[in-house]
Amino acid sequence: DAWASETFVNGGDGTLFEYEVVYNQTDTTGGVEGLKRAAGFDFYNGDIVDLGDRKENYRWQYQIKNKRERDDYSHIVNMAKAFNLSGAALDEATQQVIDVDQWLQTFAMAAISGNSDIYSAGFSTHNVHFYVRPSDEKIVVMPHDQESAFSLSTTNELYDQDFNLAKLIELPANLRLYYGHMQDMIDTTYNSAYITPWAN
Repeated sequence: DAWASETFVNGGDGTLFEYEVVYNQTDTTGGVEGLKRAAGFDFYNGDIVDLGDRKENYRWQYQIKNKRERDDYSHIVNMAKAFNLSGAALDEATQQVIDVDQWLQTFAMAAISGNSDIYSAGFSTHNVHFYVRPSDEKIVVMPHDQESAFSLSTTNELYDQDFNLAKLIELPANLRLYYGHMQDMIDTTYNSAYITPWAN
């Protein structure tokens, strides 16, 4: 809450959700009550999709990090329903529930940094937070757990086609914004002239 209050107008009133995978323990000794090995699991989260109207359907994938007493999943449900749409309907719905430009900038940064462990890249379906910004009640996305930067090939796609995020990026106006954010980062900071003194 302190961080949010310093970052956003009335930020302490916003709700933060961690988008996380659901781990299923597969390696046990002695049955379900036995010992568990840390490496013995698989996980599932899928994608940002409509899971229905009940907040209980979203609780494990979208874990509330603050304002738990409020227990308000309405913005997450609306976001998930929007991501199930396509074309003009997707465009209209996402403009209402998320800060589209901020999302495009964030995922452009994740793509050019070669991060393989964030929603939108490779096998990963987690490592982002969704914050409901109080000023307009739109969701902004914030990456975390970024130690997998520079792990994707330099010939990798600029966005992964396997996620619903691709439908959002591929809307013509959004694709232009997405590439524009990449171009801006490359021109200003993501280049050898800027990075070399820091690397040295």
